[in-house]
Amino acid sequence: MVYRRIADTERQALVQALAKRLAEILEENIHEVMNDHGHPYQADFIDLVNRRGQDYASFDFPPEQPSFAALRYLGNCIRDIMEGRDQPWVIDQIMELEAPEMIATVKQAVDGLFPQTSSASLPA
Repeated sequence: MVYRRIADTERQALVQALAKRLAEILEENIHEVMNDHGHPYQADFIDLVNRRGQDYASFDFPPEQPSFAALRYLGNCIRDIMEGRDQPWVIDQIMELEAPEMIATVKQAVDGLFPQTSSASLPA
Protein backbone atom coordinates (compact mmCIF):
# COMPACT_ATOMS: atom_id res chain seq x y z
CA MET A 1 0.00 0.00 0.00
CA VAL A 2 2.89 2.38 0.55
CA TYR A 3 4.71 1.39 -2.65
CA ARG A 4 3.68 4.49 -4.60
CA ARG A 5 3.37 6.73 -1.54
CA ILE A 6 6.91 6.80 -0.15
CA ALA A 7 10.41 6.40 -1.53
CA ASP A 8 12.06 2.96 -1.62
CA THR A 9 14.51 3.77 1.19
CA GLU A 10 11.70 5.02 3.43
CA ARG A 11 9.59 1.95 2.65
CA GLN A 12 12.51 -0.34 3.46
CA ALA A 13 13.06 1.43 6.79
CA LEU A 14 9.33 1.21 7.56
CA VAL A 15 9.18 -2.54 6.86
CA GLN A 16 12.30 -3.15 8.93
CA ALA A 17 10.95 -1.12 11.86
CA LEU A 18 7.56 -2.88 11.72
CA ALA A 19 9.18 -6.33 11.58
CA LYS A 20 11.48 -5.48 14.49
CA ARG A 21 8.62 -4.19 16.64
CA LEU A 22 6.39 -7.17 15.81
CA ALA A 23 9.28 -9.49 16.73
CA GLU A 24 9.66 -7.71 20.07
CA ILE A 25 5.93 -8.02 20.79
CA LEU A 26 5.92 -11.70 19.81
CA GLU A 27 8.83 -12.48 22.11
CA GLU A 28 7.35 -10.46 24.99
CA ASN A 29 4.06 -12.35 24.64
CA ILE A 30 5.77 -15.75 24.54
CA HIS A 31 7.81 -14.85 27.63
CA GLU A 32 4.70 -13.67 29.45
CA VAL A 33 2.31 -16.46 28.45
CA MET A 34 4.64 -19.44 28.26
CA ASN A 35 7.45 -18.25 30.55
CA ASP A 36 9.87 -19.43 27.85
CA HIS A 37 13.04 -17.31 27.86
CA GLY A 38 15.41 -19.80 26.26
CA HIS A 39 14.84 -19.29 22.54
CA PRO A 40 15.64 -16.40 20.18
CA TYR A 41 12.08 -15.81 19.01
CA GLN A 42 12.85 -12.40 17.58
CA ALA A 43 15.55 -13.78 15.27
CA ASP A 44 13.28 -16.61 14.12
CA PHE A 45 10.47 -14.16 13.38
CA ILE A 46 12.75 -11.82 11.41
CA ASP A 47 14.01 -14.83 9.40
CA LEU A 48 10.40 -15.78 8.64
CA VAL A 49 9.55 -12.21 7.58
CA ASN A 50 12.55 -12.19 5.24
CA ARG A 51 11.60 -15.55 3.69
CA ARG A 52 7.97 -14.53 3.27
CA GLY A 53 9.03 -11.19 1.80
CA GLN A 54 10.96 -13.02 -0.90
CA ASP A 55 7.95 -15.24 -1.57
CA TYR A 56 5.48 -12.35 -1.74
CA ALA A 57 7.78 -10.45 -4.11
CA SER A 58 6.83 -12.97 -6.80
CA PHE A 59 3.11 -12.03 -6.65
CA ASP A 60 1.29 -9.21 -8.37
CA PHE A 61 -0.25 -6.61 -6.09
CA PRO A 62 -2.92 -4.47 -7.73
CA PRO A 63 -3.01 -0.96 -6.24
CA GLU A 64 -3.90 -0.97 -2.56
CA GLN A 65 -4.67 -4.70 -2.26
CA PRO A 66 -3.11 -8.14 -2.51
CA SER A 67 -3.90 -10.35 -5.49
CA PHE A 68 -5.94 -13.54 -5.26
CA ALA A 69 -2.69 -15.55 -5.53
CA ALA A 70 -1.09 -13.63 -2.66
CA LEU A 71 -4.13 -14.18 -0.44
CA ARG A 72 -4.20 -17.85 -1.34
CA TYR A 73 -0.51 -18.13 -0.47
CA LEU A 74 -1.18 -16.48 2.91
CA GLY A 75 -4.03 -18.92 3.52
CA ASN A 76 -1.80 -21.87 2.67
CA CYS A 77 0.96 -20.64 5.00
CA ILE A 78 -1.52 -20.37 7.85
CA ARG A 79 -3.12 -23.71 6.98
CA ASP A 80 0.28 -25.38 7.23
CA ILE A 81 0.61 -24.42 10.91
CA MET A 82 -2.97 -25.25 11.90
CA GLU A 83 -4.09 -28.49 13.46
CA GLY A 84 -5.32 -31.07 10.96
CA ARG A 85 -8.98 -30.67 11.91
CA ASP A 86 -8.81 -26.93 11.11
CA GLN A 87 -6.90 -27.19 7.84
CA PRO A 88 -9.86 -27.82 5.49
CA TRP A 89 -11.58 -24.49 6.20
CA VAL A 90 -8.81 -22.06 7.11
CA ILE A 91 -7.87 -20.93 3.58
CA ASP A 92 -11.44 -19.82 2.87
CA GLN A 93 -11.62 -18.14 6.28
CA ILE A 94 -8.43 -16.19 5.60
CA MET A 95 -9.30 -15.21 2.03
CA GLU A 96 -12.95 -14.30 2.54
CA LEU A 97 -13.11 -12.95 6.09
CA GLU A 98 -9.84 -12.33 7.90
CA ALA A 99 -7.73 -10.80 5.10
CA PRO A 100 -10.36 -8.29 3.89
CA GLU A 101 -10.88 -7.07 7.46
CA MET A 102 -7.14 -6.83 8.07
CA ILE A 103 -6.58 -5.06 4.74
CA ALA A 104 -9.25 -2.47 5.58
CA THR A 105 -7.59 -1.80 8.95
CA VAL A 106 -4.13 -1.51 7.42
CA LYS A 107 -5.43 0.72 4.62
CA GLN A 108 -6.98 3.09 7.16
CA ALA A 109 -3.65 3.30 9.03
CA VAL A 110 -1.65 3.77 5.83
CA ASP A 111 -4.03 6.46 4.57
CA GLY A 112 -3.66 8.30 7.88
CA LEU A 113 0.14 8.05 8.01
CA PHE A 114 0.93 8.35 4.31
CA PRO A 115 -1.79 10.25 2.46
CA GLN A 116 -1.90 9.52 -1.25
CA THR A 117 -0.10 12.00 -3.44
CA SER A 118 0.46 12.06 -7.14
CA SER A 119 3.34 9.87 -8.30
CA ALA A 120 4.98 12.96 -9.80
CA SER A 121 5.68 14.32 -6.31
CA LEU A 122 7.64 11.27 -5.12
CA PRO A 123 11.42 11.58 -5.07
CA ALA A 124 13.20 9.64 -7.78
